[in-house]
Formats: sequence, C-alpha cells, structure tokens
Amino acid sequence: MRKGLESALGMLTVLVLATACASPRDTQGGFLDTRYTAEELNLPDAEKEDIVVCNADPRNPEAVYLVTESREVYALIREGTAWRYAPIAGLASSRPRLACGDAWPGNGSLPELYISDGRRLVMLAQTTAGWLEPQVLYESEARIPEKAAVGDVDPRTPGGEVYFSADRPRQAAWDDQAWNAAPLPGPPGYVAVGDADRTAAGAELYVSRAGSTDQIRYGDG
Repeated sequence: MRKGLESALGMLTVLVLATACASPRDTQGGFLDTRYTAEELNLPDAEKEDIVVCNADPRNPEAVYLVTESREVYALIREGTAWRYAPIAGLASSRPRLACGDAWPGNGSLPELYISDGRRLVMLAQTTAGWLEPQVLYESEARIPEKAAVGDVDPRTPGGEVYFSADRPRQAAWDDQAWNAAPLPGPPGYVAVGDADRTAAGAELYVSRAGSTDQIRYGDG
C-alpha cells in the first residue's frame, strides 16, 4: 500500500505527520513535509476515509480525528515525542465523512464531531463523563454522501447549526430539548458555511453541485 496523504475529496491512505524520529522528506516554499507510516504512528493500517483536526476533547486539545474504511473513528494524539491513537466510536456505514463544529450546548463551548454515516447524521461529543455514545440526529431515506458543515446561519437558534445534504439541503438544530432537522430550499449538493458575502449580515450556507451553486441565508440575511 502506498504510504502517503491523499487530501481533499479522496480517501486517505496514510498520514503525513511529524514526530521526533521522523526525518524531513522535502521542502517547498517554506513548507516542511515529514512522512510517517502507519506502523511508526502505531495506527491501524486501514484505509482512511476522512480526517479533521478538532478541539473536541479538552484533555487532548487540537487532536487529529480519523475515520477508517473499517468504520472506526480514532483520535490521533501527540504525547511528548510520539503519537498514540485512541478509538472513539464504531459507525454503521461505509464512506463516512467528518466535520467539526459547535452546535450542541450540552458540552459547553467545546466543538463536536458530526459524521455523515450512510443515511444517518451522527454526533460524537465529549462531556465531563467522557465520550458519549454516537447520537443519531437524523435518519434519511436518501444517502448523505458528503460531509456536513457547521455554522451560525439561523438567528433563531442559539449558537451554530449543522447543515447537510440528503434528498435536499437540511438543517439540524438543537432546540433546548432535542435535535430538529428542517428541510431547506434547493437541490442537494456539497455544503459549506461562512460569511463570504459582504453585502449580507452574518454567515451563509453554500450548496454546490454540477452546473450551479446556491447561496442560502435566513430572511434578509
């Protein structure tokens, strides 16, 4: 198996991370590439489906979280001069996708991991008692093929919301008692949240597919 980092939309076959006993392989434009194999990282040698850096666990701030072809979520944590991995959860479906953001007030200001898991949107959250069991926020008849996005687009909800596409774009928001998933206008596609339109107040949701990209915002924005 080729040992390298496949970024962006494809699978990740191996990580590119620096440790004390690794040696630099290449430099370009001031960037240093230090490559480590799965064995050197003491990480299960399985195909990687997605990766995100997230401050979801206060004991291990800014850890790397990975999900593998075998449907397992791991935290990759730097300790001294070495890395260690810790299993977080097992998932139900293949090709899961990871997103990081703060949309649930139940753990304070910590962000959570949101996973597109087949036809389910799942939350993984750390509390003072440890990692919660995976929480299913939404189950769809259509597959949720790509990763969710987290941001504060809707002023009616406190904090952020989770946006994802299944049969159409949808919003999952916490209403102080439970998660509610509401349909949004337009066809499904890849989703992203951010304040990219300086002519409108607040953040917007962008949904992109072949041939068009929609901007979705609440009310007058």
